[in-house]
Amino acid sequence: MNNALSAECFPANVLITGGCGFIGSNFVNFAFDRWPQAKFVNLDKMAPGASEERIEKKCRNSDRYLFVKGNLTEATLVRNILTKNRIDTIVHFAALTHVDESYANPTEYMQENTVAMTVLLEAAKDHGQLAKLVHISTDEVYGDCLNAEEPKKEQSPMEPTNPYAVSKAACELLLRSYWHSYKVPYVMVRMNNVYGPRQFRNKLVPKFVRQALEKRPFTLAGGGTPKRSWMFVEDCIDGICRVIEKAALGTVYNIGTTFELSNSEMAYRIHHIVNRLIGREEAKPRFEFVPDRPHNDLRYWIDFSKIHRDLGWKCRIPFEEGITKTIAYYIEEWTKEGGGKTEEEKEAEEKGEIKEGEKEELEEEKEGEEEMEKEEKEVEEEEKEAEEEEKEAEEEEKEVEEEEKEAEEEEKEGEEEMEEEEKEVEEEEKEAEEEEKEAEEKGEIKEGEKEELEEEKEGEEEMEEEEKEEKEVEEEEKEAEEEEKDSEEEEKEAEEKGEIKKGEKEELEEEKEREEEAEEEEKELEEEEKEFVMGGGKDGIKLHNSDRTTQIVNGEGVKVEA
Repeated sequence: MNNALSAECFPANVLITGGCGFIGSNFVNFAFDRWPQAKFVNLDKMAPGASEERIEKKCRNSDRYLFVKGNLTEATLVRNILTKNRIDTIVHFAALTHVDESYANPTEYMQENTVAMTVLLEAAKDHGQLAKLVHISTDEVYGDCLNAEEPKKEQSPMEPTNPYAVSKAACELLLRSYWHSYKVPYVMVRMNNVYGPRQFRNKLVPKFVRQALEKRPFTLAGGGTPKRSWMFVEDCIDGICRVIEKAALGTVYNIGTTFELSNSEMAYRIHHIVNRLIGREEAKPRFEFVPDRPHNDLRYWIDFSKIHRDLGWKCRIPFEEGITKTIAYYIEEWTKEGGGKTEEEKEAEEKGEIKEGEKEELEEEKEGEEEMEKEEKEVEEEEKEAEEEEKEAEEEEKEVEEEEKEAEEEEKEGEEEMEEEEKEVEEEEKEAEEEEKEAEEKGEIKEGEKEELEEEKEGEEEMEEEEKEEKEVEEEEKEAEEEEKDSEEEEKEAEEKGEIKKGEKEELEEEKEREEEAEEEEKELEEEEKEFVMGGGKDGIKLHNSDRTTQIVNGEGVKVEA
């Protein structure tokens, strides 16, 4: 496989796929002058909106240009084009690119874009003269960058969020696989949003220009908040040409700009520029918010420093200059179509006062308009369906809200019942307190008597405990006396039997005497402990023992510290 274009040089025979589309046609017009020695083959299936009229006449009438109407999925056709025209460079623009349509027809988008890519790669791998295949991709393969901390670089992972972006990411993976497996020489670019002349009417900029010219409200999806970076088509084509001329094989380049606008901001800019260019008095723009796609990425943010560093490319046309040039082109196109003409002028055209050659153009325009009307009707039907779905969703929400209200009312009723029960309990407690107060006021309970009664109870309990202890001591003494009696009886029996000797009797008698003395001493101590000493006075009589003093007050015993 010839790799002559791996270094800086210019192509000789170029195949452009999708050369009748927006960027493809601008590329043909631009490259035709940039590479005066090169020949160009434009392969396009002519999908709705495509037109070879976008190619300048000097290109169309030149022997350096060849148009082939055909589908890229036709393998034999593609192989014949490569062979017969000795193609050394392929620039692959052809693809279905409308994100909203990709949601409506995801299968068609996957088949059209990925199958076309596969057929092209199969033909390329067997074509010995191919030096470089340039694949045109999109920044949408990176996914939503709203919360990204830094712009996406070429090595950042792909995270596509819509069917169109997924199909483009799949094409990139196919391309890389053929590079690794078959050494198909490729370079690739991922681009920001591109605007400029010759764009399809359903794209945002030409659609907004037409709405401004016709004084219709600007239709905004997603509240007009999604932001896009906008690059003029001539800057975009210059970047692609530099990649073809200078880029090393197997490389990827981001192509873009730092200029960023939300869709609503773009509408304001277009509104003011249209008014200025057609000399119309300034007025506030009107907006119509339409249903959004299932998911709308809010921002794409790419780092394009690599192409600036490697190839010296950067955007050179300021947005104000590029958008003014673009709007002027669409105003001229609108005027040719009869926009702004009086009824007399339109009647004259209908009566045959149209110049030769204009009829064909008008017929083509009518066909295009009819196709656009069909598309608009389809969009309207989809919008109606979306509105009906929204209504159903609103009704469901209302039902949920009603159920929630009923639940809240039930909770309130339960809370009110609980509050009433608590109030009743509080009232009962208050009544009990009032009854106690009334009883106290009536003298049923004298002030201070409660405390005295409680103290008396404590004293009585202590006295009962002391009596219990004394009873236990008496029982122990009785048991000791019984044991002594038992021993005395045993001694008597022994004496009677003569079993006790003379000296032993004397010892036993002495022991008895000692025990009797001890018993008498114990009795005296007990009597002293139990002895009460009578005392007089106003407070009553005090009774003393060894440990405590009890004062008799009004006939009751009260404990007093010793």
